[in-house]
Amino acid sequence: MPFGSWRGTQDEFKLALGHYGRMVIQLTEIGIDVINPSGAPPFIVLGYEGEAALIKEWRERYGKPMCTLGPTHVDALHVLCTQRFADFSNFSGEINKIYAHYFEDAGFNALEQDCRVPIVHAGSLSMLGHSTTPWS
Repeated sequence: MPFGSWRGTQDEFKLALGHYGRMVIQLTEIGIDVINPSGAPPFIVLGYEGEAALIKEWRERYGKPMCTLGPTHVDALHVLCTQRFADFSNFSGEINKIYAHYFEDAGFNALEQDCRVPIVHAGSLSMLGHSTTPWS
């Protein structure tokens, strides 16, 4: 989680954006060529258009190319001719609806994303969606 965010709440992710902004300034000042403010949740809570607007503003202000995870995933899904997909996360609740809305705004049919699997067990899910653990 970015900058000490541990509960996974929308407010927490929005607060993290200030930290990202300060890091972008620092990286620009030391002459980094391309900046990738990584970590999807803080940007995805802005929404598809909101994230695009922020990155455009930073690119123009600092004169550096930048990319974040959300648009990178969107581009990859378009290249794969994806229309409908399911994405799983270790978060639960409202944040998953925000994720789904982000991808719907990007033109996809995003299925339920609340996998309700503790992150320590996420690796035990099979590609077919069947769990090999007793907590399923």
